[in-house]
Amino acid sequence: MDKEIKVEVIRKEPVKPSTPTPNHLRSYRFSLLDQILPVYHTPVVLFYSSSNPSTDEPHTIASQTSQLLRKSLSKTLTKFPQIAGRIRENLSVECNDEGADFIETRINIPLSKILKKPDPETIKLLIPKSNATKYEVATVCMLAVQANFFECGGIAIGVCLSHKLADASTISTFINSWAETTSESGNEFEILQLDALSLFPPHDFLASQPSPYEAVIELIEESVVTRLVFNASRIAALKSKVAGGILKTPTRVEAVMKNLLLARARG
Repeated sequence: MDKEIKVEVIRKEPVKPSTPTPNHLRSYRFSLLDQILPVYHTPVVLFYSSSNPSTDEPHTIASQTSQLLRKSLSKTLTKFPQIAGRIRENLSVECNDEGADFIETRINIPLSKILKKPDPETIKLLIPKSNATKYEVATVCMLAVQANFFECGGIAIGVCLSHKLADASTISTFINSWAETTSESGNEFEILQLDALSLFPPHDFLASQPSPYEAVIELIEESVVTRLVFNASRIAALKSKVAGGILKTPTRVEAVMKNLLLARARG
């Protein structure tokens, strides 16, 4: 009989920026586009297999890794002060360095059990709060992270970032910046600054109005998820197919995404 999955919360604490946000960056004003977006935290889960699955001290390694993740997250937040702040009346983010939520858990099954046959309800257990898309405005953080350590030494990192601050591109930029900081590679990840505020000025009357897209969130939560599985040989073929131009050496994700988008464009 399969072992029932159990998620034990080891710690839950705020992670604040490693250095205070300068006064001139203490307020991040919303553009009109930010204002009309619903209160929705976009979830992402990243899976990592164990680099040393035979170790006799998985809990020690988990504690050390958790400490490293918290330390590097603190450094990364200094580059994204609005992510460490709080929304004020749907007009702006007060960059007050209150920080992000960090949750550390232990899971009593090997990571392979989840990856072989992912179940949406099980995946939700790896994300900060099962209802991660229903945060209340002004009372919670913009970012929540859950580091899940499996009995085999594998790790799943669940990230929930407010869609009012971050689209898919921004989430990718933040995660890449955090990864560079964690690995101490010395590479500086470029952070683009887009001035949407001048193009789409905010409206004061939206300060207390619900987003017109709240109903869309309910539809998203009721949507059907389809899982596509590509074996190694198929991934290699896709990478070869899309290589060229700006994708000289495409990653697995880039190869799959480009093929999916091309297929969608062809109808």
